[in-house]
Amino acid sequence: MDNFLLAVMAYDRFVAICHPLHYSANMTPQLCDLLVLVVQLACSDTFLNDVVMYFTVLLLASIALAGVLFSYSKIVSSICAISSAQGRYKAFSTCASHLSVVSLFYCTGLGVYLSSAVTPNSHFTATASVMYTVVTPMLNPFIYSLRNKDIKNSLKSLFGGNL
Repeated sequence: MDNFLLAVMAYDRFVAICHPLHYSANMTPQLCDLLVLVVQLACSDTFLNDVVMYFTVLLLASIALAGVLFSYSKIVSSICAISSAQGRYKAFSTCASHLSVVSLFYCTGLGVYLSSAVTPNSHFTATASVMYTVVTPMLNPFIYSLRNKDIKNSLKSLFGGNL
């Protein structure tokens, strides 16, 4: 609303300063009504907008979560079908780091939204928000790059083989 209000005020000042003799002709009552309509729309009841926004977020998050759960259910069934313990360990270690980040993301995100509805603990909410908005995206490049042998070999040579 502030953005639109500032734009309307800037246009009004533009006409008043740059075209002072034409101000009355340019700023007609119809134009003023049209410009103020933006502010009226911004001040209207936002309940319907909030419902649509929450429904959309819930729908998109549910689709993404369903994809993650489907993928991991297939992964777990494939790992259980591997006969050797070493093979199961290697297959599990391939996706364990990603699974931990997925768990961190969904648990902290759910914690932020559920805890803010129950009790407004700003310290917990801020910490959890940082975890799922900053920490998990930062972990993704490490997860995918450390699985790559070329990256591992480069890091080993950089740090003298201590990996």
